[in-house]
Amino acid sequence: GRKNLIINGGFDVWQRGTTSSGGVAGTFTADRWAHWAGDLAVSKQFDTTYGNFVRVRGNTTSPAYFTHRVELPELYQNKTITLSFFAKASTNIAVNQKVRVAHAGGDYDRDTVASFALTTSWQKFSYTIDVNGGAYSYNSSSYLEFQVISNVNMNAVDIDIAQVQAELGSVATDFEHRSYGEELALCQRYYYSEDFTPYNVGFAFNTTQITVNAIKFPVAMRVVPTITAIKPSHISTQGNWGIYYATNGWSTGYTPNFDSRTTQYIAPQFSGVGGVTNGSSYICNGWFSADAEI
Repeated sequence: GRKNLIINGGFDVWQRGTTSSGGVAGTFTADRWAHWAGDLAVSKQFDTTYGNFVRVRGNTTSPAYFTHRVELPELYQNKTITLSFFAKASTNIAVNQKVRVAHAGGDYDRDTVASFALTTSWQKFSYTIDVNGGAYSYNSSSYLEFQVISNVNMNAVDIDIAQVQAELGSVATDFEHRSYGEELALCQRYYYSEDFTPYNVGFAFNTTQITVNAIKFPVAMRVVPTITAIKPSHISTQGNWGIYYATNGWSTGYTPNFDSRTTQYIAPQFSGVGGVTNGSSYICNGWFSADAEI
């Protein structure tokens, strides 16, 4: 089996785009990575030795957090885990590390495990923790969180991070490289973005409603996802999809609902549609994102 508990620790997968900025808590950047406080600019970078890495730049004096959450924390209760990574900064700075376990009911265990002195050169850092045990209960919202940047004032400072690995045991071994295809599939369990131009067939069950054939996700998602409609490039209003009429061409003023969905597919529906014929088929066009993050 694979040893690295961190998904996308090599920062290869960026389904949401390779740059982001802002101070909204819970902003996901590289797949499976998020910042939860502070105004941060996050971008994908490349190094000939370490490959892809993430650059996190602070834009405020507010404390910054850059984190990764692992599901099913009960699997690691009373276990020893070692986290390792490479890092450097645009100026010398101390970076705190914290590990957090979220239980059902919103209870948290918080441990500040280390503080590392970053310089302008790449260094490898590691720490070992014993994950807290106890008579806890867990649900689908529980997680084991690694805060690679925790409560750090990094205004106008760039922090670069590469090859993050968490593994069972007390030894930091070499970083485990996975293929891009394998890493992407692991990421798509939590987030999937369909941003090409698919044409799907919809069927009119009456004169005002069209149900689109089920669109299957590449992999089963962690939980039933939240779906956001995204306009294709030929539509001007964000969130709208298109329906093609043989007589009049594209009508682009409709937003589907995604009430019919599971962890494996969605079946978008249009309601209040005009000019459709009961029992007829229509071409429907639209993009979407599916979010099942922790």
